[in-house]
Amino acid sequence: MSWRVKLLLWLLVGLAVGLLVPRIPGYAVVVVGQTTAEVPLWLVFLLLLAAAAILAVLAAVGLRFGWFWQRSLNKLGGHHWRSARRKSVAGILAYAEGNWAEAEKLMLKAARHSDTKLINFLIAAEAAQQQGASDRRDEYLRMAKDVAPDADIAIGLTQARAQLQGGQLEQAHATLSHLYAMAPGNPYLLGLYAEVLCRLQEWDTLLDVVRRLEKLKFQHPRLPLYRQKAVAGMLDACAAQKDPSALEQFWKSQPRSFRKDPAQQLTYAAALMRSGAQDKAAVVLRKLLSGQSEVPRGAWRLYAAVKHPDCLKALTFLEEALATEPDNREILLACAHLAFEAKLWGKARDYLNAAANLGRDLEVLLKLIRVERQLGHDQAALRILETLEDGLLDDQKLDLTLTRNCVPAISPSDPVGKATST
Repeated sequence: MSWRVKLLLWLLVGLAVGLLVPRIPGYAVVVVGQTTAEVPLWLVFLLLLAAAAILAVLAAVGLRFGWFWQRSLNKLGGHHWRSARRKSVAGILAYAEGNWAEAEKLMLKAARHSDTKLINFLIAAEAAQQQGASDRRDEYLRMAKDVAPDADIAIGLTQARAQLQGGQLEQAHATLSHLYAMAPGNPYLLGLYAEVLCRLQEWDTLLDVVRRLEKLKFQHPRLPLYRQKAVAGMLDACAAQKDPSALEQFWKSQPRSFRKDPAQQLTYAAALMRSGAQDKAAVVLRKLLSGQSEVPRGAWRLYAAVKHPDCLKALTFLEEALATEPDNREILLACAHLAFEAKLWGKARDYLNAAANLGRDLEVLLKLIRVERQLGHDQAALRILETLEDGLLDDQKLDLTLTRNCVPAISPSDPVGKATST
């Protein structure tokens, strides 16, 4: 509808009112104090109509002003929001570039008008931690808690990560223990908790966390290492209690794939030996050495270190293995040790000489000196000492005067297990 039509309609309405209103019969009596006046009804009607028009105009003006004011506020708020967003992006870039101080400053400025205050405070806390400012870090974390009371996990993980990075293992442990009770199925939390438990050597709890991570099928790069360390720690604890049955029961509770690992079998055998179960350790090691193409380092010598009830039988087993690998220095040293145990000095000398030809070290030469003196070959023992004096072992800085005094002749009553001591 055009403005001309509207104007014509208003004129017609005004004309009708002008013609009809004066014809309204009657009067209205108005009393003000002691004064009384009679006013025609048509005049009262006109006054009411004028008052309504004035109120309508005032209402329209008020609404227009309110709209203008709200629009101004929105523009002003939008400016602050855009500025906060720009500062947040710049702060994230500064953090990624390693500019910790600048990242902290930008994130705090952005938090004043940002709608992501939690993120701003968390990144500011991380930046403060990178600068070693633990007081500021904790303050930002408290501010994050104030703006997001329900974000306990996010804030707690940030705090624990910072504590771990700062070497505050006990504090990180307390933080992660609390979070673990709240969210035991959070994979990232479990991975962080496992790292702290591993450093604190809390093997039983670590093993529980590892099992939960494996159940979640979380691909943590250090998960196999955590299990190995946890199992080794628990095996040590059982061995220290001299309880082979508990140790064996714990070992059987581990996954079959883990128990088939040769390195873990070697760890288990060593724990059995420390617990006093020498016979069980020998059985485990014999199966390991017989059924593996690649034997873990140290396995042959650990087998030799077992207190065998029949050293000759154990030596025969090693000699059979040596026949297939005549240049295996580990087997040669193991054979030498068992020959030592059996007081087979000639065999011990032959194995030690063969091992020395493959690589000389202080342990082999000192053992060889003891064997030669036991055989009554003092001159041969002195020649070996002269070899040491001539500096053929440049990497061994020895006080050979002390060495001469520490290599007495072996008597039949000497404990063979101390043959390598100096």
